[in-house]
Amino acid sequence: MPLETVRNISQPILYFEEDKVVRFVDLMKMNHQFPPIQVQELEGGYYKVMDGHRRFMASQRCSFTQIPVEIIPKL
Repeated sequence: MPLETVRNISQPILYFEEDKVVRFVDLMKMNHQFPPIQVQELEGGYYKVMDGHRRFMASQRCSFTQIPVEIIPKL
């Protein structure tokens, strides 16, 4: 999924520990494979992160254009 269509709006940004995000960045640069980020569809063709906020932030910092996602249906 194109990274630009995913929004990290589910959790306040202050929740994240910077050292964990940096560790994910380091692992991603070494081509470590992670589970897909779980997202839920929003209006307008966008998706919000439901699980995988740190991986999402690390993907942004790595300048990825595509990320693996699992789309979670709305209840």
